[in-house]
Amino acid sequence: MRDDRRRPPSGDHLSPVQEAFVRRVASQCGYCTPVQLMAASALLARNRTPTLADIRHWMSGNICRCGCYPAIAAAIQDAAAELRARDPSA
Repeated sequence: MRDDRRRPPSGDHLSPVQEAFVRRVASQCGYCTPVQLMAASALLARNRTPTLADIRHWMSGNICRCGCYPAIAAAIQDAAAELRARDPSA
C-alpha cells in the first residue's frame, strides 16, 4: 500500500510554506497544522525576511501540543528564503 498522504492531488502544487513544513517535519499529529500554515503564510505575506523573534511573536498564539515549535520556525525560515529566491524584488 502506498502512502500518498503527503503528496498533492495530480496537477496541484504545494506552496513554499507547505513544502517547508513537509521537509522540516513541522507537524506530527496534524491537529494544529492548518492554522500553523495559515499563520506562517500570513507572516510571510507581510514580512519576507522575518527574524526568529518575529516568527516567535507572530506564531505565539498557535499552540502545538506535539512541541514542534523549533521545526515550525525552521520551516518558516526555509519558506521565507524560498520566496525571496523566487522573487527577490518582493
